[in-house]
Amino acid sequence: AKGEAARVAAGVPGVAYLTGTLGAAVTVTWDQVRVEVATAPGHHAPTVARAVREAVTATGTSPVTVLVTAVEAEADHGPARS
Repeated sequence: AKGEAARVAAGVPGVAYLTGTLGAAVTVTWDQVRVEVATAPGHHAPTVARAVREAVTATGTSPVTVLVTAVEAEADHGPARS
């Protein structure tokens, strides 16, 4: 369950990577699954979290909690010009 949840979550558009800020990136207990993700640049964190929850829930795991623990910024293109 843990490996499948991780694989599915990592494949959701907008997920930059799984984080593990509060422990393991995917935590499975008898009554829930918690997934920690970082969102990719240009993606809306709540939208990504919902998509991850729906994707992991579709594997038959329920309930699923998704924590966005990092939001990746656009690449820095050098100093700002005045």
